[in-house]
Amino acid sequence: TVVSSCIPDVKFLYNGSAVYCNIFALIIAPPATGKGSIQVAIRILDEISKQLKVQGKMHNLGANFSTAMLIEMLAKNNSIGLLFDPEADTLSKNRENECGDYFSLLRKLFANELEIYLRKSNGKPIILEDPVVSVLLTGTADQLYNLFENFENGLFSRFFILWYSPERKFKLKRSGYKYDFSYINDLSLMIPNFYSLERGKREYILEFSQDQMDIIESTFQEYQEQINELGYDDPGIVARQALGLCKLASTLTIILNYKEILKFGSFDFEIDERAFIIAFLMTDKFIRTSMNIAMNQSLLYKKKTKPMKDLVFVQLLESLPKNFNTADI
Repeated sequence: TVVSSCIPDVKFLYNGSAVYCNIFALIIAPPATGKGSIQVAIRILDEISKQLKVQGKMHNLGANFSTAMLIEMLAKNNSIGLLFDPEADTLSKNRENECGDYFSLLRKLFANELEIYLRKSNGKPIILEDPVVSVLLTGTADQLYNLFENFENGLFSRFFILWYSPERKFKLKRSGYKYDFSYINDLSLMIPNFYSLERGKREYILEFSQDQMDIIESTFQEYQEQINELGYDDPGIVARQALGLCKLASTLTIILNYKEILKFGSFDFEIDERAFIIAFLMTDKFIRTSMNIAMNQSLLYKKKTKPMKDLVFVQLLESLPKNFNTADI
């Protein structure tokens, strides 16, 4: 996700259009399970951050801002940036403080859509053209529901959701223990070769093979049929997760082949088969997680019951005999 925000010169061909690689991702896990370690990934920005600091700019914009502030920050960065926060509630609270539709901007940013904002002070427009903005958040299940009050408004389906419950272990780090940052450092040195605020001077176009596109089409058609049978009201979830797969495969292609790409310069490059397989397997997990969350939440809204975390309890109550009482336990 971090890398996808830093390669505005890279596009891939999808449905007849050239699309950017920016990814939206949300990691959900219980409290005190190490979610904060995701901050290590921000070290990927070290090299470009040094360059941007000299210009009075920054790439990691955080998530604590108003709509107007975000648009102004992106305008200074030529519509490029990363929205990162280890607490998803930061973004939720910003939405609550906004008078307008705060998340409509995020939906546009995912799709790289043109955004025109009129300053209240002087009425002059701020134009975000071809924005390349990625979002990386972590949080708990409660924060997930705070962030997506409506699971069918199109924003939820734009996110890759990684939900995990690791086994809890208490372990102290021994003296002398050091993280191995070599891979992160390599990526940090790679990024400046693809990152430029001067958009359009160079361009890398990635293309999926016919076999890869056939696999995507057939697999996601199956997903669509499953969702149709379940009656979920946001058909866009399949299309957006398929687009997310392509964004992920393109980003991984750059990571796996950047030395070769830089050697030959700007050229058309086919999606790496290894990158495609990794992205395909990851997206399969992501879309199944999203479908489960969305379907359960949709069911609960219609029943007007408690949030999804109580679904098992609700189902248990519904399965009991009508005359059941606590004496029967």
